[in-house]
Amino acid sequence: GIRIHYTPRLRQYDMGIMWLGQQNIHIPGGVRNTTLTGNCGSTCSGQLLQNPINVTASISHMHLIGAQTRIRHTSSDDNITRDVLFEEVYDYDSPRWTFHEPHLQVKPKDQLQLVCTYDSTNRVANTSYGEATGDEMCFGFLQYYPKAGDIHCEQYGSNDLCFR
Repeated sequence: GIRIHYTPRLRQYDMGIMWLGQQNIHIPGGVRNTTLTGNCGSTCSGQLLQNPINVTASISHMHLIGAQTRIRHTSSDDNITRDVLFEEVYDYDSPRWTFHEPHLQVKPKDQLQLVCTYDSTNRVANTSYGEATGDEMCFGFLQYYPKAGDIHCEQYGSNDLCFR
């Protein structure tokens, strides 16, 4: 079921979604570990973020041969990389939200990296990017406030796709 709450008092902030991803996907058949990355570099985050954002939750999305996923954050302040999300065993049928308490602050010029690992040992043919469950995807979503629009910080191969 679903529960909807109504309140006459609006919250201080609206939530937004930041998309991370890699759209250039070509996974050979019969391989246990194929890893792809989608980077949101300092140039892209600097272009898309005018102010820091606060990430409350994150989730990743792959299809049937998705095996493991990770999102990393590298702060421009201290250049230390931390895991934001890590699913050692990814399950398409049971996606898991990771809630961040305290909230993770992402600033302009910070870097984010999405890592998707696939297991295609049960396939003979190659698998490419697509919307069907037999195709594959590599996306991560960060739920954040204050909303600055729906932010896309993705890649196609090594080409940045930065837009709102």
